Amino acid sequence: MNTLGAGRVTRSSGVRPLRLAVSVLSAGAAAIHFAVIGEHLTEYPLFGAFFAATGALQALWAMIVVMQLPSRAVYLAGAIGNLAIVAIWGLSRTVGLPVGPDAGIPEPATVLDLVATSCEVLVAVGVLALLRPGAILRQLPRVVGTVLVLAALAILFGAASLAASGAHH
Repeated sequence: MNTLGAGRVTRSSGVRPLRLAVSVLSAGAAAIHFAVIGEHLTEYPLFGAFFAATGALQALWAMIVVMQLPSRAVYLAGAIGNLAIVAIWGLSRTVGLPVGPDAGIPEPATVLDLVATSCEVLVAVGVLALLRPGAILRQLPRVVGTVLVLAALAILFGAASLAASGAHH
């Protein structure tokens, strides 16, 4: 079992695979953000800088998590950072961002968006499991239900955005 001692999560048999999983998910989101820097930089320099910074921070966090036993603060920074990115993404797809060339105009979701956002949500869920494994087991039905609802919402937002953009399957 994981316990919080001196700000660190102690090792247990289930921690290593979960640490690897959240690290890979964070690295996956980072890779997607790195892949789209150029197009966002062309659209609006601040957007390009945002994608470069988020990609770098997600990659750095992934390396820290996989290479050492992180502190509670490091885990929380990863979860909060990823959820902040998810919130910004949700804002950009529902009411539009308040800045940029298309301020206030919602953007359509793409498959790449949905993959990155799914990775970010799963990082946060994984961090919760690392920090509170007993609570996760007791709340497993609720956690699974919440994750499924979030996944369904992401799919619905994505489908609605794709339909609005005229894309076909």
